Amino acid sequence: MAFTDYKNLTILKAKHPQIIVNSERFIPNLQELTIKTSLQEDIDLNLETYRSNEFLACETLVSPVLRYVWHNMYL
Repeated sequence: MAFTDYKNLTILKAKHPQIIVNSERFIPNLQELTIKTSLQEDIDLNLETYRSNEFLACETLVSPVLRYVWHNMYL
């Protein structure tokens, strides 16, 4: 399924009961994370460029954002 098919966590859990979710908020204190301007610019550009290709969207949007969050929250 495409990422856009999952509108919320309830739909994900209903379609894939084997997935165990321990918390609705798996990244603590996300509201305290400040996004750098360069990351925001990259996100905006990638949204315009790769909107129709799910694989490229993952590689150019999801992965960098998760890496940024991980680096800023856990290092």
